[in-house]
Amino acid sequence: ADLDDAAARIAASKTFDNATSCSSENSVILLDAVYDAALAALSRAGGHVCPVGSHPRIRDALWKGGRLNRGLIARDAGTLKDAFGLGEAATGARFFMVEQGEVDPDSPFTDEKLSLVLTVYRARDFDHAVAQLRTILEVNGKGHSVGIHTGTPAHADRLAAEIDVVRVLVN
Repeated sequence: ADLDDAAARIAASKTFDNATSCSSENSVILLDAVYDAALAALSRAGGHVCPVGSHPRIRDALWKGGRLNRGLIARDAGTLKDAFGLGEAATGARFFMVEQGEVDPDSPFTDEKLSLVLTVYRARDFDHAVAQLRTILEVNGKGHSVGIHTGTPAHADRLAAEIDVVRVLVN
């Protein structure tokens, strides 16, 4: 995939209407082979990589009693930056990336966020990415949609054939 083009499109989708659209990316899965370059492209597109130490603060602010905090749904980036205690390093960010590595179905970051928080997962290869995608969709989203940024049409075809979604959005 053209990483800068993909990052620009992901950022546009994530930030449209403060991520309340059902077509807004909730999570991304990046392959090891392009992980660092893709994360850098997302950063250039306005994403802020949240330090691991901030993840508990983000989780505790965004979810109260196991439910999304209505006071933070669909809020602007400045409001979220302050609510998450991200400090000056996050000033000017358009959205916030929380790196999770492997998909954990028990983590709230796997669930819908309705906010400018994008969960970032890492996959060894395309097979691993498909397996992680299935787990994410089981948590929240089965039957809805998935997007893929790729220069390999067979990958999009595979998702369309194997994944239980209505739409596969390509590039």
